[in-house]
Amino acid sequence: MISVQGRRLFGAMLGGVALAACAWAAPIEKKIVEFGWDVPDTAYLREHVRDMERLPFNGVVLRMYGTRDGDKVDGYTVFRREAWQRDWFAQCAEDLRATDFRTFTDNFILMWTTPGTPDWFSDDDWRAVCNNIGILAWVAREGGVKGICFDPEPYGEHTPWAYEEQPRAGEYTFDQYRAQARKRGAEFMRAIASEYPDITILMLFGGSIVGGALAQADPVEELATEGYGLLPFFIDGMLDALPDDALIVDGCEPGYYMEERVAFLEAYRRMKQQVLAVISPENWDKYQTQVLAGFGLYPDRAWRDAGWGWHVDDPSRNYYTPEEFKENLTNAVDVADRYVWVYTEALNWWTGKDVPPGYEEAIREVQQEPWRLRLAGLVARHQAPAELLVTYVPLEWTFRKDDEGHGAAEGWHKLDYDDSSWETVRTDSQWCNQEAYQDMIGNGWGRVWFDVPASAAGKRLYLIVGALDEYGDIYVNGALVHERRPTVPSGWRLPFIVEVTDAMHPGERNLLAVHAMAETTLGGVWKPSAVLADVLAEVD
Repeated sequence: MISVQGRRLFGAMLGGVALAACAWAAPIEKKIVEFGWDVPDTAYLREHVRDMERLPFNGVVLRMYGTRDGDKVDGYTVFRREAWQRDWFAQCAEDLRATDFRTFTDNFILMWTTPGTPDWFSDDDWRAVCNNIGILAWVAREGGVKGICFDPEPYGEHTPWAYEEQPRAGEYTFDQYRAQARKRGAEFMRAIASEYPDITILMLFGGSIVGGALAQADPVEELATEGYGLLPFFIDGMLDALPDDALIVDGCEPGYYMEERVAFLEAYRRMKQQVLAVISPENWDKYQTQVLAGFGLYPDRAWRDAGWGWHVDDPSRNYYTPEEFKENLTNAVDVADRYVWVYTEALNWWTGKDVPPGYEEAIREVQQEPWRLRLAGLVARHQAPAELLVTYVPLEWTFRKDDEGHGAAEGWHKLDYDDSSWETVRTDSQWCNQEAYQDMIGNGWGRVWFDVPASAAGKRLYLIVGALDEYGDIYVNGALVHERRPTVPSGWRLPFIVEVTDAMHPGERNLLAVHAMAETTLGGVWKPSAVLADVLAEVD
């Protein structure tokens, strides 16, 4: 562990890291995993996988149940003093082997820290825990699933993570307990790795859960009174024994309550950087490369609250409407390293019970949205990856109404057209909301000149348009490069990308002209745009 002075220096170094860089993670494919009160067991999954895979998830969290002398055994309550036997769960492994997974590529077997009764200082207790997690890892490997879903939340009366609630807290100091937590974390990881060395462990939350302590001058001292104060040290121990090909995901359960992109970015920084203040320096490299940042989302949040409820027939009354959920999901998928998990309680995805319209469609739209469109979203927020950015398009354009629709015939898109008498419009807000054009309806043209550096020569160039309301034609240096005709109702507010390699002139001034058209108010180009290079080489 690093000293207080070392942590302050480390924090200062982190202060210079740009958050925007966190959001660009191509070419890694993002995964959306389902989890909730509808969690299936291995037998249900085996029987219903074809129907389940009709839903737009990349995987599912599942439970395993064993059989002992004809009685059912919970295969997820790993943190107990009683040792399981492997043959109790042989049928689970067989169920998974026989399941014909196709689109569910990333599936995880659930484990709880409940009942949480093992004594940190009892070797016998921890032999039982390691035996049990080894069996669970064996089923995961035999069944061909991605790994384990580790839920650290204590659901019973015992918690393994709060020092002050440990039965022997009066006998051992916090420093002794955290050393013991690290020791047991290493044993726990070795038991998993002995069965499944290249496993992925999806933790519903990791060390970032103690964010309040991480913000203090001495986080370790603060953890002595935190409800999850021993968890970071257990994870540190897991890192001690983590094989080179294994991964841990901090699933950031507090993502349930994030509603702005900046919140996801701040959480990413906390997961990837600030947590290192309570990780041993010898594990920093391993943490940076083998611990991924993910997010949990909770679309039926507040369903039990009297003021909200869960409205199947009118989802506009839910805490998160389908549109709001889609926006949260888009942000989570953009920012996460790989995994986003969607947690629900009020509905059952597999039977269709109490699933309002719009939520499945929201997931499907995010899944089907090409990665290059997510990149366009970064440009719209002025967060384009530096390695791809050629230039941002200026925000201030010239503008002229075209009520008669004569602009194209009169060459308003051409290089030699004189637009010196045109008005000015900005492209970081809708044209019809700007003072000079309040509630404008119909057709209009915008033109802007900008430099493209000579260094862009020989590269494939792409114009990213932040949004065009409602539709229109895009010209570069007089050439028509794209006819924008959205096919979805929300197309007026979505970014899009157009290849302009042949039309763009690197090393020269270039002209972008847009003929914007609308049946109602004319929003025009109303989010930032840019030119990027070699996007497809990065994405495909």
